[in-house]
Amino acid sequence: MNTRIGYEANNYGIYFFVNNIFDEIYITTDFRPPDTLVSYGDRCTFGFQVRTNF
Repeated sequence: MNTRIGYEANNYGIYFFVNNIFDEIYITTDFRPPDTLVSYGDRCTFGFQVRTNF
């Protein structure tokens, strides 16, 4: 589960985001010929975003 909250004006936006809120472990790729190769998704990440229009 991901979320983003922020403020938007005509030419810009400022946001706080959180991805993978519950820090779930999940598989994005699974390859199983003789040896198994698995890729896991990103852990919980958070940050700020700034958007602008010219």
